[in-house]
Amino acid sequence: MGRVWRLGMPALCAVVLGLTGVGSTVAVVGFGGVAAAAPTCTINFNNTAGGSFSTASNWNDATNPSTHRVPRATDYACIPSTVTGAVTLSGTNVSILGLSAAGTGGLAFGSDTLTLTSTTEPSTIAKLNLSGGTITGAGEPGADRPDHTRLR
Repeated sequence: MGRVWRLGMPALCAVVLGLTGVGSTVAVVGFGGVAAAAPTCTINFNNTAGGSFSTASNWNDATNPSTHRVPRATDYACIPSTVTGAVTLSGTNVSILGLSAAGTGGLAFGSDTLTLTSTTEPSTIAKLNLSGGTITGAGEPGADRPDHTRLR
């Protein structure tokens, strides 16, 4: 069973928020190594101004871009670096295979739960804005420092 980060805990929250301030990447990995290639996105966030994670019109299915839907448990969701506003989880619990959140506006949530279930592909969050909440998953969470060494 994987580890659970309860991000509202003061010690961990301080570390993660400190990483956010220096633009580091928070990574939740589903295995002990580093992936050889970036995972394939099955759904992409399309609102460059940011917005709600749970709004279907903010997402495009990767195989059919005219299809708008919220990420499902079978999706690897991607928030590209062109998204400059925050993507927010608010009042929702999300379970997906993985997440690549490269947007400069970051991923923001409070009391919600983000579950990442892949055991073979890493998830990365370039900027994380927390006021509580939980990130859980099948793998072991870690946070990369600016020099790419892993915090545990």
